[in-house]
Amino acid sequence: MTLRVRQETHSTDYSFLSFIAYFFYPPLYLAGPTTTYNAWISQVRLPQQTYDTKRMLIYIVRFLICFVTLEAAIHLSYFPALGANSRNRRIWKKMSAYELYGGSYCILKWIWLKFCVIWRFFRLIALLDGIEPPENMARCMSNNWCFDGFWRMWHRGFN
Repeated sequence: MTLRVRQETHSTDYSFLSFIAYFFYPPLYLAGPTTTYNAWISQVRLPQQTYDTKRMLIYIVRFLICFVTLEAAIHLSYFPALGANSRNRRIWKKMSAYELYGGSYCILKWIWLKFCVIWRFFRLIALLDGIEPPENMARCMSNNWCFDGFWRMWHRGFN
């Protein structure tokens, strides 16, 4: 792993055109993790060097595992469909407490996996482009002991 040497800032780094380029940078603009302008412009001038070929391949494999798991969950699990509309309320009313807990937990896991795939996809595009935004959802939602820890890992770019 190589360390990045801090470069001097130039007046062209803070131009209107640079700001527009940052604002409309597709991996961060569409649905990617949040990064500051200063971090983005410094990585435009000197691309990230922490993800070498081996780490990039590991990240791609991890993304593909999450994507395949999401596809399997979409096709094999019926819990996300239960929360889709208000007509399913009578199904929820017929469930026992344990079924409600299990169904709610499965829906939360599905939502976590869905956002994980979306954010990792756009982060992967940025990494391939030489920009290293922070990793949202660095831990599984079940690997948190409090809501505060969950929120910090969920939107790590905001914290």
